[in-house]
Amino acid sequence: MKSKFKATLTATVNKQEKLLQEEIFVVQELRQTLLGRQVIEILSLITRSSVDLVAGQPANEIHVKYSKLFSGIEKLKSNYSIQLKTNATPFSLTTSRRAPIPLLPKVREELKHMESLGVISPINEPTEWCK
Repeated sequence: MKSKFKATLTATVNKQEKLLQEEIFVVQELRQTLLGRQVIEILSLITRSSVDLVAGQPANEIHVKYSKLFSGIEKLKSNYSIQLKTNATPFSLTTSRRAPIPLLPKVREELKHMESLGVISPINEPTEWCK
């Protein structure tokens, strides 16, 4: 498979008064701009304060209170079915979510690891909810 990765360059990225030098990856036929988490946080494009709270408590307090839930991997002992509203209709994004190019090898490795543990399984065709 021919790589769509073409080149890299260093550029100044800015938002208001915040400036930073960032390595930019040039990818053939990329239709959307991708920013890494670090750049997003430095430029304050998304704040993590709301993400770090679970039910109004800091996430680390939840980890301590329910430590058994956050250790190891377990499987449900029986089948589980999610009940949808009768008028629910399938919805999907127009394109799949992409991992940043420098992280692709690590992402592939982690997906293989999760598959070997039985956490995920491969899907080779679109489902009703993801076409």
